[in-house]
Amino acid sequence: MYRIARFTFDMKHLAGSQSPGRLVPFFATDGAPEATYCFAYREALSLPPQAEFVYRGNLYTVLRDGEDWLFVHTADDVPYAITRERSCGQYDVMLLKDSLETELHPYVVPYLLMLERPLLRRDCLVLHSSCVATERGSILFTAPSGGGKTTQSEFWRDSCGAHIVNGDKNALGRKPGGGFVTYGLPFSGSSPDCLNENHPLRAVVLLGKGPRDELVRLNGRGFAQLFSQIVQHPWDADYMERALSLAQALCEEVPIYFYSCTKRPQAALTLRDALEREEERHGADQ
Repeated sequence: MYRIARFTFDMKHLAGSQSPGRLVPFFATDGAPEATYCFAYREALSLPPQAEFVYRGNLYTVLRDGEDWLFVHTADDVPYAITRERSCGQYDVMLLKDSLETELHPYVVPYLLMLERPLLRRDCLVLHSSCVATERGSILFTAPSGGGKTTQSEFWRDSCGAHIVNGDKNALGRKPGGGFVTYGLPFSGSSPDCLNENHPLRAVVLLGKGPRDELVRLNGRGFAQLFSQIVQHPWDADYMERALSLAQALCEEVPIYFYSCTKRPQAALTLRDALEREEERHGADQ
């Protein structure tokens, strides 16, 4: 059994290690699973003839079969797995048998779980971001690919005594009384950092490149840029409505900043000091 953010689930019939790849830190021994992923292995993959095409993305194609969603996962346009999300909240995963022979298999399994969907039903967004944990809470750095998330996180680790929770994707869960908490996820791309930790969210920092280090508080003005980095399912109206509502709450309840910065280690110290000044100023205003 595993617990990722607010979602507890089981996996059945998964060959090989019972704790594949980066799911190992998320193994849970308490509570009861809310859903089960049943894995089955096939010599070849086939789709129901009545399934209707809905959407094609870079990593998977989406189809609808009655009330169920089908996600056809591909690598180099070649299908290797199909995840069926049943209307009852259970999941079936058909995995091409040959794919078990690849070295990537332990790291592919988490992507087959489509975790952003059950997490969103539990008031958790998934954001493309790097998360660092500080004494005052977590800071999320977000930007398009190549925008400096990893660089700035490493500066904070090396210069500010922070540690990196995850360098690729993180979950943001809304708290009942307001505010958000961050959760590490079993996705970290090429980063080795993949911890099962949760921390109160201190700030979200949208990164940009510039000749000097400057911090500007955005909040609502940063909504469009922030939302572009949230994992989206544009073919699913209910999903998008929930995501928009949570993103709006995030911008209202958590400080959102734009940081135009250099690639110098000093950028972390400048940001640390600027954040502390902002927190002291806004704390005095309340």
